[in-house]
Amino acid sequence: FLKPLQTGTARGDSDVGTVTAYCKTLDPGASGQLTCKVLYNWPEPVSPHVAAAKANDAPSDSDFCGSVTEALDSLKSDLTLVETAGGVLSPAASGTSQADLYKRVEALRDVVLVGDGRLGGISTTMTSLESLERRPFNIKGIVLIQSEDGVGNADYLSSHWSAGPLLALPSLPI
Repeated sequence: FLKPLQTGTARGDSDVGTVTAYCKTLDPGASGQLTCKVLYNWPEPVSPHVAAAKANDAPSDSDFCGSVTEALDSLKSDLTLVETAGGVLSPAASGTSQADLYKRVEALRDVVLVGDGRLGGISTTMTSLESLERRPFNIKGIVLIQSEDGVGNADYLSSHWSAGPLLALPSLPI
């Protein structure tokens, strides 16, 4: 699991901690096989471009892409999940959209989009999908995390996107 940009750690937010805890609930022995890495981290719970500007330590776009490439190379895994900070068009530390930065990283050209199964999630998922399709990403599939109230997002999305599989998962137990 790679989280290139993370903010909000001063209040205890940690995507690495959440992923680790979730994996332990699935298989207590599996956490020893899990590698989680954060590249850039700021304590304040704001957008990375705001946090980096306040700390005066935003990496250049070139340094950021180099760090992501190096991290992916070092993980040497059959599957690496890379989580953006916010959505695919959210700004990175420099202010450049994350999609525009990640398209420069060859290892990130094949994408599985994690969609939103909650109310309002159809638009969020379709917007992310369109944004990725307009860049040189190869969308291999969509994984939709369903909401407990079953608002029908999977049915709608599968009728409007057929370029790959759409897997609907139940809501996460954390």
